[in-house]
Amino acid sequence: MIQCFGLLVVMWCSEPPAPRIPAVRCPPLVTYPATVQKGAAEELRRLPTGSPVRRLVTDYGDLRSRCRALEGEH
Repeated sequence: MIQCFGLLVVMWCSEPPAPRIPAVRCPPLVTYPATVQKGAAEELRRLPTGSPVRRLVTDYGDLRSRCRALEGEH
């Protein structure tokens, strides 16, 4: 009984465990050849201002930038 009490005192007086921080990782990003990037940029420039596709592509570029930042790439 005394042994159990001692264990409870030690457990009660010890520091709580550090909170676990989840690892945040992005999936691997596809590397596109320069010719594909150039063609996509030309098509993107031809889209009208306010185009939903232009908005989606811009958002995708922002997401890729954030993934690179998380992985420590610049």
